[in-house]
Amino acid sequence: MNKVRNVIIMLFAVSMAWSSTVLSQDAPKAVPVELFTCSFQDGKDMDDLNKVIARFNKWSDQHNPAYTAWVITPQFRSSDDEFQLGWIGAWADGTSMGEAWANI
Repeated sequence: MNKVRNVIIMLFAVSMAWSSTVLSQDAPKAVPVELFTCSFQDGKDMDDLNKVIARFNKWSDQHNPAYTAWVITPQFRSSDDEFQLGWIGAWADGTSMGEAWANI
């Protein structure tokens, strides 16, 4: 009896989760992004990059405040695409991106 009840509860939970995604009417908002990948020069490391990022943040706050960026490091990758870090940048919308590029 316990097993049957658990199965019914699980099916109900799955059907509720599925139905909410089916009924969703909102399309996801597309945002412009950029991705750069690179590797450190000999003798350089993340500390050196953090110094550059601090300077970039000051500049970006004044000239490109709608820009957001993340630094990523790969955990799993093929040997065809070797890099030590990635920079992902994004704007809230295409207008913000266009204004930023027009002012650079």
